[in-house]
Amino acid sequence: MLSEQIAAWGERQTSLVITSNLRGPKLSMTAEEGECHSEIERIRARIAGLIDGHFSEGATSYYLSQLGNELKEDRKNLERLTRKKVSEFVQDEFQYQIGRTGSHNNVLYIVAPGADPEKPEVTLPRFNKRFWAAFAVPLSDGERRFLDLADFNFGPDHEKLVLDGNEIREIDAKYLLSENEIRAPAQTGEQIKAWADAQNLDIEQFTIARHKRPIESGKTLLTEIITALDKDQLKRVSLPLDVFRRSAPDHVDPMKILCCVAGFPQRGRGSSV
Repeated sequence: MLSEQIAAWGERQTSLVITSNLRGPKLSMTAEEGECHSEIERIRARIAGLIDGHFSEGATSYYLSQLGNELKEDRKNLERLTRKKVSEFVQDEFQYQIGRTGSHNNVLYIVAPGADPEKPEVTLPRFNKRFWAAFAVPLSDGERRFLDLADFNFGPDHEKLVLDGNEIREIDAKYLLSENEIRAPAQTGEQIKAWADAQNLDIEQFTIARHKRPIESGKTLLTEIITALDKDQLKRVSLPLDVFRRSAPDHVDPMKILCCVAGFPQRGRGSSV
């Protein structure tokens, strides 16, 4: 009888030990999960605030890549905790409509409530190529970018750029691509405009004229070119007469062009020059 009681007591102790061992790790995991959940909720609340703030300024779309840039370290923390990219997390956790753009339809953006989900094609200004590259080249982690407003040279070394004596401005990371990020040209254009507005700069100073200057009525392209040259330049230029003939409209006498350019008086039809 006593031996049976001892055996029963031993079984109970073994059961308690096993139960204790099972509960210990479980309680520990619950604490870790709770901490993880709190961190995800904090980042989620921050995302909601960024989206609300962006749309409160009148924007109709919010590129998810831009959102990721503004989250900075929280973007990496979110991906580590949830095993999801920011774009996937937003689509799973929020009720916003997601639009797509880009040549491969792989650039995602959040559509503002009530806005048209079809993003219209934007006609971009014709930016200087070097200036465009300052925004289109991805920024390495931990690096800064400075731009020379005169020659559009850019790089991470402010001290080197300032040696030329030109005005230097910084391009904050939020306006730039991060490594391995994909952006549509329209998005880069929007970031350029946002940066220029923040810097109180006229965006026209970074563009190239898209259209040629219209030629005045009655003038030919040839006369426009010739009248644009000074005396020294004219001395160094020679053109065959057949070029004058082909460049003049049918109703214009090529000799009149020559007289006009050379400053000779124009005589009546049939007169020699």
